[in-house]
Amino acid sequence: GASSSSNEEGKNGDSDLSSVTGGQIKRISIDDFKKLVTQGLMYYEREERDINMLLFQESLEHVARIDRVLSSFRGHLLLVGRCGVGRRNAATIASYMLGYEFHTPAVSRDYGPKQFIIDAKLVSQIAGIKGEHVTLFLEDYQFTSDSMLEMVNSLLSSGEIPGMYTHEELDPLLTPIKELMREEGTFRTPYEFYVSRV
Repeated sequence: GASSSSNEEGKNGDSDLSSVTGGQIKRISIDDFKKLVTQGLMYYEREERDINMLLFQESLEHVARIDRVLSSFRGHLLLVGRCGVGRRNAATIASYMLGYEFHTPAVSRDYGPKQFIIDAKLVSQIAGIKGEHVTLFLEDYQFTSDSMLEMVNSLLSSGEIPGMYTHEELDPLLTPIKELMREEGTFRTPYEFYVSRV
Protein backbone atom coordinates (compact mmCIF):
# COMPACT_ATOMS: atom_id res chain seq x y z
CA GLY A 1 0.00 0.00 0.00
CA ALA A 2 0.95 3.67 -0.24
CA SER A 3 1.80 5.75 2.76
CA SER A 4 0.57 9.24 3.35
CA SER A 5 -0.09 11.40 6.36
CA SER A 6 -3.12 12.61 8.33
CA ASN A 7 -4.65 15.33 10.56
CA GLU A 8 -4.03 18.47 8.43
CA GLU A 9 -6.76 20.43 6.63
CA GLY A 10 -6.39 20.40 2.86
CA LYS A 11 -6.52 23.66 0.93
CA ASN A 12 -10.19 23.26 0.19
CA GLY A 13 -11.03 22.09 3.71
CA ASP A 14 -12.43 18.76 2.47
CA SER A 15 -12.26 16.21 5.27
CA ASP A 16 -11.71 13.27 2.89
CA LEU A 17 -8.54 14.90 1.57
CA SER A 18 -7.37 16.18 4.92
CA SER A 19 -7.82 12.84 6.67
CA VAL A 20 -4.77 11.37 4.92
CA THR A 21 -2.53 14.32 3.97
CA GLY A 22 -0.17 16.20 6.30
CA GLY A 23 0.62 15.26 9.90
CA GLN A 24 0.89 11.67 11.19
CA ILE A 25 1.93 8.98 8.71
CA LYS A 26 -0.75 6.40 8.10
CA ARG A 27 -0.79 3.37 5.79
CA ILE A 28 -3.64 3.19 3.30
CA SER A 29 -4.26 0.86 0.38
CA ILE A 30 -3.10 1.89 -3.08
CA ASP A 31 -6.74 1.89 -4.25
CA ASP A 32 -7.77 4.28 -1.46
CA PHE A 33 -4.75 6.45 -2.18
CA LYS A 34 -5.63 6.55 -5.88
CA LYS A 35 -9.18 7.65 -4.98
CA LEU A 36 -7.76 10.34 -2.69
CA VAL A 37 -5.35 11.69 -5.33
CA THR A 38 -8.08 11.51 -8.00
CA GLN A 39 -10.29 13.62 -5.75
CA GLY A 40 -7.45 16.07 -5.05
CA LEU A 41 -6.70 16.30 -8.76
CA MET A 42 -10.38 16.96 -9.53
CA TYR A 43 -10.53 19.78 -6.94
CA TYR A 44 -7.27 21.26 -8.21
CA GLU A 45 -8.42 21.23 -11.82
CA ARG A 46 -11.74 22.75 -10.82
CA GLU A 47 -10.14 25.58 -8.79
CA GLU A 48 -6.83 26.22 -10.56
CA ARG A 49 -6.11 24.76 -14.01
CA ASP A 50 -6.19 21.50 -15.95
CA ILE A 51 -2.97 19.53 -15.74
CA ASN A 52 -4.11 16.30 -17.43
CA MET A 53 -2.19 14.09 -15.00
CA LEU A 54 -2.47 10.36 -15.55
CA LEU A 55 -2.64 8.42 -12.30
CA PHE A 56 -0.70 5.19 -12.59
CA GLN A 57 1.47 3.35 -10.05
CA GLU A 58 4.62 5.44 -10.59
CA SER A 59 2.84 8.80 -10.47
CA LEU A 60 1.00 7.79 -7.29
CA GLU A 61 4.32 6.79 -5.71
CA HIS A 62 5.74 10.22 -6.65
CA VAL A 63 2.80 11.98 -4.99
CA ALA A 64 3.11 9.82 -1.84
CA ARG A 65 6.86 10.47 -1.52
CA ILE A 66 6.51 14.18 -2.15
CA ASP A 67 3.67 14.38 0.38
CA ARG A 68 5.79 12.59 2.98
CA VAL A 69 8.81 14.86 2.47
CA LEU A 70 6.95 18.18 2.19
CA SER A 71 4.86 17.49 5.28
CA SER A 72 7.98 16.82 7.38
CA PHE A 73 9.70 19.64 9.30
CA ARG A 74 11.65 21.81 6.83
CA GLY A 75 10.97 19.22 4.16
CA HIS A 76 12.79 19.66 0.89
CA LEU A 77 13.70 17.29 -1.90
CA LEU A 78 15.51 16.97 -5.20
CA LEU A 79 13.54 15.28 -7.97
CA VAL A 80 15.79 13.82 -10.66
CA GLY A 81 14.75 12.04 -13.82
CA ARG A 82 13.84 12.22 -17.45
CA CYS A 83 11.88 15.15 -18.77
CA GLY A 84 8.13 14.60 -18.89
CA VAL A 85 7.71 11.98 -16.15
CA GLY A 86 5.39 14.20 -14.09
CA ARG A 87 7.56 15.55 -11.28
CA ARG A 88 6.04 19.02 -11.49
CA ASN A 89 2.47 17.72 -11.59
CA ALA A 90 3.12 15.38 -8.65
CA ALA A 91 4.64 18.24 -6.62
CA THR A 92 1.77 20.55 -7.58
CA ILE A 93 -0.91 18.06 -6.51
CA ALA A 94 0.90 17.06 -3.29
CA SER A 95 1.33 20.74 -2.35
CA TYR A 96 -2.30 21.50 -3.18
CA MET A 97 -3.59 18.58 -1.14
CA LEU A 98 -1.46 19.67 1.82
CA GLY A 99 -2.82 23.22 1.52
CA TYR A 100 0.58 24.70 0.66
CA GLU A 101 1.08 27.63 -1.69
CA PHE A 102 2.98 26.55 -4.79
CA HIS A 103 5.48 28.94 -6.38
CA THR A 104 7.85 28.56 -9.27
CA PRO A 105 9.82 31.41 -10.83
CA ALA A 106 8.60 32.76 -14.16
CA VAL A 107 11.85 32.78 -16.08
CA SER A 108 12.38 35.34 -18.81
CA ARG A 109 15.38 36.09 -20.99
CA ASP A 110 16.93 38.40 -18.39
CA TYR A 111 16.14 36.19 -15.35
CA GLY A 112 19.13 36.03 -13.03
CA PRO A 113 20.24 36.24 -9.39
CA LYS A 114 18.49 39.59 -8.73
CA GLN A 115 15.15 38.26 -9.98
CA PHE A 116 15.67 35.03 -8.06
CA ILE A 117 16.22 37.00 -4.83
CA ILE A 118 12.85 38.71 -5.41
CA ASP A 119 11.19 35.27 -5.78
CA ALA A 120 13.06 33.95 -2.72
CA LYS A 121 11.92 36.96 -0.67
CA LEU A 122 8.31 36.29 -1.65
CA VAL A 123 8.31 32.64 -0.55
CA SER A 124 10.43 33.38 2.54
CA GLN A 125 7.93 36.02 3.67
CA ILE A 126 5.01 33.63 3.18
CA ALA A 127 6.73 31.15 5.49
CA GLY A 128 8.57 33.50 7.84
CA ILE A 129 6.05 36.30 8.32
CA LYS A 130 2.66 34.74 7.53
CA GLY A 131 3.67 31.37 9.02
CA GLU A 132 2.17 29.49 6.08
CA HIS A 133 3.58 26.49 4.28
CA VAL A 134 4.91 27.13 0.80
CA THR A 135 6.48 25.02 -1.94
CA LEU A 136 9.21 26.61 -4.04
CA PHE A 137 9.57 24.47 -7.17
CA LEU A 138 12.76 25.04 -9.15
CA GLU A 139 13.72 23.34 -12.41
CA ASP A 140 17.15 23.06 -13.97
CA TYR A 141 16.50 25.60 -16.73
CA GLN A 142 15.65 28.24 -14.10
CA PHE A 143 19.23 28.23 -12.80
CA THR A 144 20.75 30.78 -15.14
CA SER A 145 23.94 31.25 -13.08
CA ASP A 146 26.05 29.32 -10.59
CA SER A 147 25.38 31.94 -7.92
CA MET A 148 21.72 30.89 -7.92
CA LEU A 149 22.77 27.35 -6.92
CA GLU A 150 24.70 28.82 -4.01
CA MET A 151 21.63 30.88 -3.00
CA VAL A 152 19.40 27.79 -3.02
CA ASN A 153 21.99 25.89 -0.99
CA SER A 154 22.01 28.69 1.61
CA LEU A 155 18.22 28.82 1.67
CA LEU A 156 17.98 25.07 2.25
CA SER A 157 20.77 24.82 4.80
CA SER A 158 20.12 27.94 6.89
CA GLY A 159 16.72 29.35 5.87
CA GLU A 160 18.21 32.53 4.45
CA ILE A 161 20.27 33.92 1.61
CA PRO A 162 23.08 36.15 2.91
CA GLY A 163 22.48 39.75 1.86
CA MET A 164 18.89 39.08 0.77
CA TYR A 165 17.60 41.97 2.90
CA THR A 166 19.01 45.39 3.68
CA HIS A 167 18.81 46.69 7.25
CA GLU A 168 16.19 49.21 6.08
CA GLU A 169 13.98 46.37 4.78
CA LEU A 170 14.27 44.21 7.89
CA ASP A 171 12.72 46.43 10.57
CA PRO A 172 9.30 46.93 8.93
CA LEU A 173 9.36 43.34 7.65
CA LEU A 174 9.87 41.84 11.12
CA THR A 175 7.46 44.08 13.04
CA PRO A 176 4.44 41.75 12.59
CA ILE A 177 6.23 38.76 14.16
CA LYS A 178 7.89 40.46 17.16
CA GLU A 179 4.99 39.62 19.49
CA LEU A 180 4.96 35.99 18.30
CA MET A 181 8.69 35.81 18.98
CA ARG A 182 8.18 37.04 22.56
CA GLU A 183 5.45 34.43 23.11
CA GLU A 184 7.76 31.72 21.76
CA GLY A 185 10.49 32.90 24.14
CA THR A 186 13.38 30.89 22.66
CA PHE A 187 14.77 33.35 20.10
CA ARG A 188 17.10 36.28 20.73
CA THR A 189 16.16 38.41 17.71
CA PRO A 190 13.14 38.76 15.43
CA TYR A 191 15.36 37.90 12.45
CA GLU A 192 16.47 34.64 14.10
CA PHE A 193 12.78 33.80 14.68
CA TYR A 194 11.97 34.70 11.06
CA VAL A 195 14.72 32.45 9.70
CA SER A 196 13.56 29.56 11.93
CA ARG A 197 10.12 29.73 10.30
CA VAL A 198 11.41 29.65 6.71
